[in-house]
Amino acid sequence: MSVQELSDLHRRYVDLSQRFRAAWVFHQLLQSLARISADEVAPSPFSARFQELYNELKEASQSLTPGESGHLTESFDRLGEEIETLLSALLAEDSKVEPNSLRQFFQKFRNYDEKILAQLTRFYLFACDESMWTTDRRDKVDFLVTRLGLELRRTDEGPGGKTSRQGEIFSSFWTLVGTGKPPEERVDAMLEVLDEIRKELEAVVSLEQLTDSDSLRNFREFKHSLGNLFFYPPVLNAVLETNLTFRETVRRLYQKEEQRIAADYQRIFDLEREVPVDFQLDQELTVFRQQVERFERRLQEDEMRLDDLVELRERARSLIPRLSASEKSSGSSEREDGDPRGVVEEATVNAALEAMADSVGAQEPSGGGPPSLIRQSYGQLLEALSETTLGASPRSVALTPEVYPLRLEAREVVAFRRLHEGPAGRSDGGSAQLEKERFILEGAALRVRVSQEVEELGDALDDVSGGVEELARARHLVGLADAYLRRYDHFQERSLLDTDINEARALLLLRVRLMREYSELWLLAHQELSRGESGGS
Repeated sequence: MSVQELSDLHRRYVDLSQRFRAAWVFHQLLQSLARISADEVAPSPFSARFQELYNELKEASQSLTPGESGHLTESFDRLGEEIETLLSALLAEDSKVEPNSLRQFFQKFRNYDEKILAQLTRFYLFACDESMWTTDRRDKVDFLVTRLGLELRRTDEGPGGKTSRQGEIFSSFWTLVGTGKPPEERVDAMLEVLDEIRKELEAVVSLEQLTDSDSLRNFREFKHSLGNLFFYPPVLNAVLETNLTFRETVRRLYQKEEQRIAADYQRIFDLEREVPVDFQLDQELTVFRQQVERFERRLQEDEMRLDDLVELRERARSLIPRLSASEKSSGSSEREDGDPRGVVEEATVNAALEAMADSVGAQEPSGGGPPSLIRQSYGQLLEALSETTLGASPRSVALTPEVYPLRLEAREVVAFRRLHEGPAGRSDGGSAQLEKERFILEGAALRVRVSQEVEELGDALDDVSGGVEELARARHLVGLADAYLRRYDHFQERSLLDTDINEARALLLLRVRLMREYSELWLLAHQELSRGESGGS
């Protein structure tokens, strides 16, 4: 066998190996997606065949000698056909994976390096001809390339944000496309469009402007129209830069908007206390609370999307005027009929509240220790956290059997450690930083207490003859939560002034969680009072 023939066989072996690795990595991704979406995962029908192909490729690599040319040519032909069949089967499985599922997977599991991301992209290039590029597949590859670019910059950033590895990997993608160099004027036109999109994004000042402009939809459609030229390195570099600009624009606007959204739904919860019961409005408020809960969950998991912000903001804007109008209406006609039972009920509750204030000595949050209403839950929290391991990550501590029932956030575990485990926690107790850590820990205890009160009040109200003291205590606890919410605002504003965005977001999450818990308690107490008043008419 000539040197040229041996070189050709070697190139065929390299190509087969690359296709095999890309298919194997994609198969592993499918298995991982199945594991997180189903309780039980059936054995993969491809695993045994992958092992057989691996053994055959390994054997072929050891036979790349001049005397084996005929045998290797036949083996490579057969292996090539089998790998193509495997790629087609995996591509059929890919049709079941939505782009959003892929995004959520990588947002949840962040330990995928550049090699894995590059292999997943190569899988699509190996498996798809031009007719197989659906819009979903283009969206998935676009996402993978963006994650790849972010990972490359994190590990190998060079001058101007470029990386040496990025150029090599993008060039390898274009080689797999198998297309020659495109006309320069066409490439220049594409780059000009992408440059204009970036300039437009940088000039956007609000979420409304961004959504009204249809920039995201237009940009997505433009990327779909690129066809194989999407992978031409100069174009792919520009697409990546535009993706990152879009990402940064949404992040910038989100940081502005989350403050306004938090203020809006605080206003809604405040107004909700003052308006009379209305079935339709109550239904809409229930939907709004569900949206707030989803907002909290996605904020916690770092999966916030532009659509979530817009939906929550629009819902808040539609509710506030109606609640304000209901508040004015109810205020002008309140008890015009002089209902004696309503007056007696309110007098009873007010008296109970005054008695509760005297007996429990509740107070607004301060540096002088937790208020009496939450002292027991505060001790419960300290006891649970004191049993945890110092070296464990805060997130893992929050999931331990001792701490998990308290539903703490990682930031609250950090607050405990700064107050009770580090040397700073035993000195300089009046410092501003320790004041904030103490407040965060008290806020966690308040949330635990409010959650317990919801159950206790529900049980008490089931008894026709009971519930007055519990109702009074619940309303007093809601008042205490109001004070803590104001303090959360204060600490969050200080974090923003210090440009500590991560801390501001952590505090916003804690504030939203407290707001959700105490609004449920208030609603229970408020509806019971309304039933008592209407029952006497």
